[in-house]
Amino acid sequence: DQINLRKLRLRIVNFINSC
Repeated sequence: DQINLRKLRLRIVNFINSC
């Protein structure tokens, strides 16, 4: 579960960087 959470956070950070 922790790994999934980390992946999700990475995707969020990537999305923020995209903006």
